[in-house]
Amino acid sequence: MVKPGSLTDRLRNLQVDDPLAPANQSPEACARRLRLALQMSDDGVQLKRAQFRRENPHFTEAQLDECVRRWLHDTPPPGFVEGFFVSNPHRFD
Repeated sequence: MVKPGSLTDRLRNLQVDDPLAPANQSPEACARRLRLALQMSDDGVQLKRAQFRRENPHFTEAQLDECVRRWLHDTPPPGFVEGFFVSNPHRFD
Protein backbone atom coordinates (compact mmCIF):
# COMPACT_ATOMS: atom_id res chain seq x y z
CA MET A 1 0.00 0.00 0.00
CA VAL A 2 1.27 3.48 -0.85
CA LYS A 3 1.85 5.62 2.23
CA PRO A 4 -0.02 8.94 2.15
CA GLY A 5 2.29 11.73 1.11
CA SER A 6 5.27 9.46 0.46
CA LEU A 7 5.24 9.95 -3.32
CA THR A 8 4.85 13.72 -3.07
CA ASP A 9 7.59 13.87 -0.43
CA ARG A 10 9.97 12.05 -2.75
CA LEU A 11 9.00 14.29 -5.68
CA ARG A 12 9.78 17.36 -3.56
CA ASN A 13 13.29 15.94 -3.07
CA LEU A 14 13.86 16.16 -6.83
CA GLN A 15 13.83 19.97 -6.86
CA VAL A 16 16.71 21.73 -8.60
CA ASP A 17 18.21 22.92 -5.31
CA ASP A 18 18.46 19.30 -4.09
CA PRO A 19 22.10 18.64 -3.10
CA LEU A 20 21.76 15.18 -4.65
CA ALA A 21 20.57 16.50 -8.03
CA PRO A 22 22.11 14.82 -11.13
CA ALA A 23 25.02 17.30 -11.08
CA ASN A 24 26.27 15.43 -7.99
CA GLN A 25 27.78 12.20 -9.30
CA SER A 26 29.10 10.84 -6.00
CA PRO A 27 28.34 7.14 -5.38
CA GLU A 28 26.07 8.09 -2.47
CA ALA A 29 24.05 10.51 -4.61
CA CYS A 30 23.76 7.99 -7.45
CA ALA A 31 22.63 5.29 -5.01
CA ARG A 32 20.04 7.62 -3.51
CA ARG A 33 18.63 8.49 -6.94
CA LEU A 34 18.48 4.80 -7.88
CA ARG A 35 16.65 3.93 -4.65
CA LEU A 36 14.24 6.80 -5.27
CA ALA A 37 13.59 5.64 -8.86
CA LEU A 38 12.99 2.05 -7.74
CA GLN A 39 10.63 3.18 -4.97
CA MET A 40 8.70 5.37 -7.42
CA SER A 41 8.44 2.43 -9.81
CA ASP A 42 7.07 0.27 -6.99
CA ASP A 43 4.62 3.04 -6.09
CA GLY A 44 3.41 3.06 -9.71
CA VAL A 45 2.80 -0.68 -9.64
CA GLN A 46 0.89 -0.34 -6.36
CA LEU A 47 -1.22 2.48 -7.81
CA LYS A 48 -2.06 0.35 -10.86
CA ARG A 49 -2.99 -2.55 -8.56
CA ALA A 50 -5.30 -0.22 -6.62
CA GLN A 51 -6.90 0.84 -9.90
CA PHE A 52 -7.51 -2.80 -10.85
CA ARG A 53 -9.00 -3.37 -7.38
CA ARG A 54 -11.36 -0.37 -7.74
CA GLU A 55 -12.44 -1.43 -11.23
CA ASN A 56 -12.90 -5.10 -10.24
CA PRO A 57 -13.93 -5.26 -6.55
CA HIS A 58 -14.95 -8.91 -6.93
CA PHE A 59 -11.44 -10.06 -8.01
CA THR A 60 -9.43 -12.29 -5.69
CA GLU A 61 -5.82 -11.45 -4.78
CA ALA A 62 -4.67 -14.05 -7.32
CA GLN A 63 -6.73 -12.40 -10.06
CA LEU A 64 -5.30 -8.99 -9.12
CA ASP A 65 -1.79 -10.47 -9.23
CA GLU A 66 -2.50 -11.77 -12.71
CA CYS A 67 -3.80 -8.37 -13.87
CA VAL A 68 -0.65 -6.66 -12.58
CA ARG A 69 1.59 -9.32 -14.14
CA ARG A 70 -0.13 -8.94 -17.51
CA TRP A 71 0.09 -5.15 -17.29
CA LEU A 72 3.82 -5.30 -16.50
CA HIS A 73 4.53 -7.65 -19.39
CA ASP A 74 2.30 -5.90 -21.92
CA THR A 75 4.80 -4.17 -24.17
CA PRO A 76 4.13 -1.79 -27.03
CA PRO A 77 5.54 -2.55 -30.48
CA PRO A 78 8.91 -0.97 -31.30
CA GLY A 79 8.74 2.58 -32.59
CA PHE A 80 6.91 5.68 -31.49
CA VAL A 81 4.51 5.30 -28.59
CA GLU A 82 2.56 8.34 -27.39
CA GLY A 83 5.24 10.71 -28.66
CA PHE A 84 8.23 8.75 -27.35
CA PHE A 85 10.57 6.56 -29.37
CA VAL A 86 10.87 3.11 -27.81
CA SER A 87 14.14 1.51 -28.85
CA ASN A 88 13.73 -1.55 -26.62
CA PRO A 89 10.04 -2.10 -25.89
CA HIS A 90 10.53 -5.19 -23.75
CA ARG A 91 10.50 -4.03 -20.14
CA PHE A 92 11.31 -7.32 -18.46
CA ASP A 93 13.00 -9.67 -20.92
